[in-house]
Amino acid sequence: GEAVMDDKMFILTLLHSLAAVTVDKARSPEEIVKYSRLAVDKVVKLLQDLEAEGYVIKFQDRYYLTATGSIKVASMFS
Repeated sequence: GEAVMDDKMFILTLLHSLAAVTVDKARSPEEIVKYSRLAVDKVVKLLQDLEAEGYVIKFQDRYYLTATGSIKVASMFS
């Protein structure tokens, strides 16, 4: 539904605003929770979904945007 997409877009947008687009800038779910109203288990689930969809990459329990993820965020603001 819409709400799920909103949460996913929120996380993509947040990663983008934190410049989490390279492995050295990757963020943990716990860091993402600090910037959101979401529970950590919810954030982890959303990140897993986003990873499956090709929008984020997981590296040692931290996540960063793929090029596809960046384009997805950019398309919201164009």
